[in-house]
Amino acid sequence: MHEIKLLDCTLRDGGYVVDAEFGEKRIRGIIEKLNRAHVDIIECGFLRNSEHISGVSVFSLPSEVEPYLPKNNISNTSYVLMYDCGRYDVSKLPEYGGEQLCGVRDCFHKEYLDQAIADAKLLIKKGYQTYIQPTGIMGYRQDEILRLVEKVNRLHPYSFSLVDTFGSMYKDDLYQLIDIVSENLLPEIYLGFHSHNNLQLSFALSQEFVDICTSRKRKVIVDATLYGMGRGAGNTNTELLMDYLNRKYQKGYDIDEVLDLLDMYMKAYIQRHEWGYTLPYFVAGKYGSHVENINYLLNKGNLFTKDLRQVISEMSSEERKHFHPEILERLYSEHIISDISYANADKSEQELKMLFAGKEILLIAPGKSAASKRERILDFIKTNPHIEVITLNFVDIGFSNKVFFGNAKRYQIWEQLERENFNHIIKLVTSNIKPNSQKNLFSIPQSILLQAGWKYFDLSSMMAIRFFARVGAKKILLAGMDGFSEGQMDDHYTEVMNTYLPPSEYARIDKDTMEMLHSFCLENKDKVTLEFITPSIYEAALHKRGDDA
Repeated sequence: MHEIKLLDCTLRDGGYVVDAEFGEKRIRGIIEKLNRAHVDIIECGFLRNSEHISGVSVFSLPSEVEPYLPKNNISNTSYVLMYDCGRYDVSKLPEYGGEQLCGVRDCFHKEYLDQAIADAKLLIKKGYQTYIQPTGIMGYRQDEILRLVEKVNRLHPYSFSLVDTFGSMYKDDLYQLIDIVSENLLPEIYLGFHSHNNLQLSFALSQEFVDICTSRKRKVIVDATLYGMGRGAGNTNTELLMDYLNRKYQKGYDIDEVLDLLDMYMKAYIQRHEWGYTLPYFVAGKYGSHVENINYLLNKGNLFTKDLRQVISEMSSEERKHFHPEILERLYSEHIISDISYANADKSEQELKMLFAGKEILLIAPGKSAASKRERILDFIKTNPHIEVITLNFVDIGFSNKVFFGNAKRYQIWEQLERENFNHIIKLVTSNIKPNSQKNLFSIPQSILLQAGWKYFDLSSMMAIRFFARVGAKKILLAGMDGFSEGQMDDHYTEVMNTYLPPSEYARIDKDTMEMLHSFCLENKDKVTLEFITPSIYEAALHKRGDDA
């Protein structure tokens, strides 16, 4: 009989998606159903030094897990916890006394190797099944892996795992790692595998891992999560792996119990949260990058995947392994700021001053009110023929044949959508945008329109407002600049402009915009007037101007 064990780590790895806040009933229900399905090992969550909060799958002591475990362990399921080396003090763990929770997974980055080995010695001494989980195994050289395996053999833990932290592994990588480790790891130590789905290979690699290792009479543990739930690209699906192991290795997992579990406890998460393969997470896998580096750039909301790839590629291989917001911000700024020659810029600016100086400008932003209040805006334009009308990051000839583009992604979208008319439209374009044609185009150095101090310092709305003030407009009227007070991703003029950011980022955009508008009003109170003609949450920034004057 093949010694294959399936380890479900939904409550730990899947916890990244919901901040581990599963709730008491759901944690109990997931564990009970996995137990009934005869899953071999259930990882119940993280070990951290912080105090346990009821319903959160983060614990400080094994005894805190016991209330969530079934009283009758009908499947001889083992229960374990994981900790990040350096974030938990294993000396506080009591001696293992035969409780249901019997194992601890010792997870560590390469720089914590010595500490991890010392922790593992202590865990084994205390009587726990000890799992050695070196993250980012693809970042180890062959000689480093051999030295690590030698240390592991001396420890004699329960298992040693290959952890593809960044989802960057291909089949030949897996074969090479198995060759190195399997030949040198003691046969009584389980060899484990934990993968991520950045390259759409997680399930396939898990199958390959089991097949190769069992052909070599190797005892194995393979990790999975329900519906692949996990941060970023997610993991191998528990339900898929169970079905495969049943079919090929006659394991006897009860699929119906897991299907019930998914319907009862996971459907809400599947509907409300996103995980799994995407193009950005493909980039993370390709470059072996920490998923938070990808998320940081995604939250900018104005990068194509190729731009994201270019920024990530400019980080060193070591930098990519950890989250570095300060490096990302510098590289992002360097990427978007690409100024034209100042000789051409001066010429464009003089021409635009002749066009806009001393005039009233109506800037129509692409908020939902640009569509819902369209007739009202058109009536305003009709009754005020002296006003220069410019749309922002979108084309609508019914409003105007002039458009200001500060977002390269928006520019490319509308260049495609308005292919027939695009060359005839007058385009005011910041220099981070690389136009295919120079027809009716004025390029403006982006750097003169940016003001540091905010996360979203390069918002097109603020660049446009600063630009029209710079060329001498006496009044800027604003329409369609609604804000994201409810964090709605569909708060745009048209569906193709919708963004998909976390709600907290919409709130941050609102906050930054409010502060930048307020700062602009203080600095330009004697030069230019701002006024909203459609409802906006940002009006408060204008009214506040008088209080600070």
